[in-house]
Amino acid sequence: MLPKLLPNQKVFVEITNPVHGGEGWKFGTCLWSPQKDNGGAAAWKLMEEINPGDIIIHFLKLRIREYFLYGFSIADSKLIKTNDRPPNPGKWDKGPYQRINLGEFKELNTPVSVKEIFDAHRKELIKILDVVEQRQFYVLDKNDLLKMQQAYIVACENSLYVLLNKYFAANETGAQEVDVIYKVKADNKIVVEETEETENEPTPSDIAPPGKKDAKVSRFIRDTKLSRTLKKKHQWKCQVCGEHILLPSKNLYAEGHHIQPLGNKHNGLDVKGNILIVCPNHHAEFDYGSIAINPGTMKIEHVDETNRWHGKKLAYNRADIDKMFLEYHYEMIFKKL
Repeated sequence: MLPKLLPNQKVFVEITNPVHGGEGWKFGTCLWSPQKDNGGAAAWKLMEEINPGDIIIHFLKLRIREYFLYGFSIADSKLIKTNDRPPNPGKWDKGPYQRINLGEFKELNTPVSVKEIFDAHRKELIKILDVVEQRQFYVLDKNDLLKMQQAYIVACENSLYVLLNKYFAANETGAQEVDVIYKVKADNKIVVEETEETENEPTPSDIAPPGKKDAKVSRFIRDTKLSRTLKKKHQWKCQVCGEHILLPSKNLYAEGHHIQPLGNKHNGLDVKGNILIVCPNHHAEFDYGSIAINPGTMKIEHVDETNRWHGKKLAYNRADIDKMFLEYHYEMIFKKL
């Protein structure tokens, strides 16, 4: 549950996405923005009001156009002005910057969708808007619908804090998984046998050379059903070259690539919007940053501009690919910026 509010302790809400700034500026470790005198927004100026000990409630974009109540942290510092540049600043690529360090970051056991909160507490939330002048994390649009505020940092009114605390109290903080959002946790490495056989996927006899011994390997448990469903839907065709591999068994073969990789360093999500279907060659090139999809043009870029795929359109488009993952790969792995 959320901490009991102390005298003079204030509460703020962060509305953000998983990329957040990259290594050293990760979600849950700091708040940051360009400095307010650098063409800054009102939300950036609001950061001046945050003091050590204030509570930050985090809303995180985990799916396309869908935010979740994710956790909370405690401010560890006042506003710090710096010329240091986040490794992944997104559109905020011009400094100087400002940041607030955070501590005691705690995640909800199961993140709660904002839609669920809106549906359950519509009357209460509208009443808060009617009696409180300051901006909240949501607004009432012209169609009389509640929607997320287009802001980064907003203040949190006390009655809203009490309402949100119901979700924290009913959903103890921890590190369990939620639906298809976190089928893989970054620290969930276990020993398993690589012997799973699935529909239209290669069996060990398809791909293992003579004399190869069965072995146990340590790896992350991924949502293979999700990847398999996408492969089947798109006929096992690579999104770069449009090819698939025909195995001696007559099965088709392709691989699922997490655009923002899973694991401790990158903390990508195991969701449809973060998975490309690719051939093994292009899978390796994505992993090593030799190739990327430009999130602006949606065209292929290669470190070798003479490569046959450089500047080409994808073999097929998918509306369910989330551009925030393409941006992460483009900036943090392909290292174009």
